[in-house]
Amino acid sequence: FASSRYYMARNMIGRDVLRYCAENKLFGASLETVGDAVSTFVFISASTLAHEWKSVPDAILKDSLFFFGSKRKWLFPKTEDEVKEASLQPGRYHKFDPKLLKLILEKEKRGLVHFLKAPDLKFIHYPGPPDPNAYKRVSDWFQTLGLKPLVLDGKYWSNVEKSRLKFARSGYAVKANYEKGFHDYDEVMELVYHSNPETIQPIHSWKLYYAGKQKACLNMGLLKYGFDVIAE
Repeated sequence: FASSRYYMARNMIGRDVLRYCAENKLFGASLETVGDAVSTFVFISASTLAHEWKSVPDAILKDSLFFFGSKRKWLFPKTEDEVKEASLQPGRYHKFDPKLLKLILEKEKRGLVHFLKAPDLKFIHYPGPPDPNAYKRVSDWFQTLGLKPLVLDGKYWSNVEKSRLKFARSGYAVKANYEKGFHDYDEVMELVYHSNPETIQPIHSWKLYYAGKQKACLNMGLLKYGFDVIAE
């Protein structure tokens, strides 16, 4: 399965399904042969990842991006006040597995982690106070990684066709979410995906994503046909 034939395979069976098959080495596809043609995963929920991270392949955990809606100090509190603030959050960050926290720190050193909420944001409970600059910071982070900036154009989201939305209920909801600096999952995934549709796969729950791709791969006839046609 040559990487030069990726685009043909994507058009025939879908990029997301191809990615799943590459991860699990199905039908002759692998991450090694497909290479950069597949998406980069962006995990957007620290609390969900805390429950699922052991089920995520090591290679995915190593090179994926972590874009969390929390404050950094909720995961790594240094003072008694910070510990108290972290313990009040529904994400239960103070209960995270130390091995996961170590992984996050290692990835942070490589520039692969971003926390949405500013350290000094007066956050008490969801959704918290607005932070109009939050997604500008996220966009800048994306660009340091060689990705395209976030689509923070209100006209774009006000006019986007509903048929083009994969996660959110409307473009207006996406716009409201980023303008206020909130972190509603569906709207975050929509924004991230539209900004880099060829290179980014946003993930809220790995188990749900994995189950969806597994179901798609059960359609053996379509997949077998696709890979047979482009095979040597």
